[in-house]
Amino acid sequence: MLFAAAIAIATSTQDVLPIQIGGLICHPRRLMMKLEPGILPFQIRLIGSKILRVIPEIRWCVVEVPKGKLLESKEALSQRFGVEQVTFDRAARPAYTPNDPMWPDQWSLPSMNVNTAWDLSLGSNSAIVAVIDTGVETSHPDLAANIWVNAGEIPGNSIDDDNNGYVDDINGYDFAYNDAIPNDVFGHGTPCAGIVAAVGDNNIGLSGIAPRARIMAIKACIDSGYFYDSMTVPAYLYAANNGARIFSCSFFSDQVSPSERDAINFCWNNNVLPVVAAGNASSVIPFYPGAYDNSMGVAAYGTNGNKAGFSNWGAWVDVAAPGTNIVSVALNGGYTTGFAGTSAACPHAAGVAALLLGARPSATNVELRNAIEDTATAVNQAPFGEYCNYGKVNARLAMEAILGTPAPARTPVVRYVSMLGNQPNDVIYPEDNFLVSRIYGRGFQLPNTVEAFISGVPVPILNQTRDYIEFEYLPPQFGPFVVKVNNIQISSLAMPRTYRVCYPMSEASTPSASTIGGFLQTLTSDGNLMRCTRQSDGNIFAQTTFHKVQLSADLKLRIRRHYTSSGAESVERIRVYDWSSASYPYGSFVELSATTPPLSPTLSVFPLPNPSRFLDDERTVYVTITTDEMPSGAELRIDEMNITSDR
Repeated sequence: MLFAAAIAIATSTQDVLPIQIGGLICHPRRLMMKLEPGILPFQIRLIGSKILRVIPEIRWCVVEVPKGKLLESKEALSQRFGVEQVTFDRAARPAYTPNDPMWPDQWSLPSMNVNTAWDLSLGSNSAIVAVIDTGVETSHPDLAANIWVNAGEIPGNSIDDDNNGYVDDINGYDFAYNDAIPNDVFGHGTPCAGIVAAVGDNNIGLSGIAPRARIMAIKACIDSGYFYDSMTVPAYLYAANNGARIFSCSFFSDQVSPSERDAINFCWNNNVLPVVAAGNASSVIPFYPGAYDNSMGVAAYGTNGNKAGFSNWGAWVDVAAPGTNIVSVALNGGYTTGFAGTSAACPHAAGVAALLLGARPSATNVELRNAIEDTATAVNQAPFGEYCNYGKVNARLAMEAILGTPAPARTPVVRYVSMLGNQPNDVIYPEDNFLVSRIYGRGFQLPNTVEAFISGVPVPILNQTRDYIEFEYLPPQFGPFVVKVNNIQISSLAMPRTYRVCYPMSEASTPSASTIGGFLQTLTSDGNLMRCTRQSDGNIFAQTTFHKVQLSADLKLRIRRHYTSSGAESVERIRVYDWSSASYPYGSFVELSATTPPLSPTLSVFPLPNPSRFLDDERTVYVTITTDEMPSGAELRIDEMNITSDR
């Protein structure tokens, strides 16, 4: 036991709006502090600061610092004995994209076959879903009967009857204002709750996907619309510790939060399924908490069944659910026909998880996730291809899987590999340098047998999960790199010809235009080209990501590309995101090159100066290529793109 109990918070009930530190949006007077194992809070030397809350399960604390001393206090606390890490109290905003009404009914439920899933089970009140959001209007006529009630607490006696650290938490808790009334002022959490579990068969309003489930109302957002880590992180732990088995989290940030990641991992390890909005930037750049390994990220599709234009996408997104023109409950006992965004898609997937859990209360979070993902309807939509790893949620098939024989695992697929490369020259290395690389995709889980070979020689598998496997990589290697599942070859890749190792481009996207291809097309210089088309404003814009990049002093960006045509004044700019400036997109890019767009295949190599600033906490690097004043029909074509290291 690291800490005896959680320390209660004592804060003002007034909104504290965030500030920007180098572009990062964060709380002006709070920091998140992680203690080393075995260290107790009272052992930390605090000068002018105080601990507001201790989150014992993951060793994090919320610290209030003197006004105007945020940077100074962060630096000082980072140097204290017993302190493992100090971060800003990051703020996030709801993933909300409002829309005008289009359909007067709940088109989204039959699109996921929820109504036919109800033929098998309507679920039960044993399923508890924590809607971690802006709060919930618990008195809404279409929600009230399904609001979770803490049986261990006596209302209104100002006593913590169940000794969980929270007084009078009858229906949940308000972590924004530290009280037991998780009221919704912003109006975002209430429609999310309605999608999950509005009361069914009551002759009023509408029905939630899990019409008998219980909603634990968790307010983790100030009324101005910002989620701070100091609110969401303890909210996760409260919900997990008080019986919630599913989270609906319709918010996101572009930056990794170490305290949030630890909290998500704790909840997953305690049999919780966190369901999270993927974000609304029409990008393959990962958003969090949806991109963490132990959460289920949800993209949005529209009434036509296609990916919603605003929805993020990519291999890091797990499933898709309805996210436009959604009918749900609203504040003041009302209803809306225009709720939208991945904010709406997230509770659709969470509602299906709750329906399954109500039908079989003994199901684990792994079983729930497998049932939803393995029965999802595969997507293959140009130009995105499989824009999420598993497909669109199918409630009927998921229900059949959770009640009967589990669905067979989806066909194994290799999406990309984080590290490859060979050594074309005869160079003698003084010692072996073993590295760990990841193969991303799906269908890798046990009891499947996964094998990887380089030039026919098996490589050691270090870790095998549902969506990735890690293997031991000893460069230099010549390839080919072959992956087999259950002795069936599913992938054979040529090795990029780099000095020693390289980190291939994982995925690419461009808002309001088309990107065709990605990892496979840019792995080697072989004439198999990734294409990026021109936007309506005359620019070509490509966003690219590189995953699990190992820090070394000699990182370089290599790109072989050309354009089909260019304008007289066109300039190509290649930039890499500087994480030391702020979380994406609030910081700045470092420009590596500004040149005339090459019209014939051209290899360029750009050293990354002070490379540690270009890696986020998940070791992801973001690179953009912007080319302006391009003529109609112009395309960027990339033959090879990677980050290399001589180490």
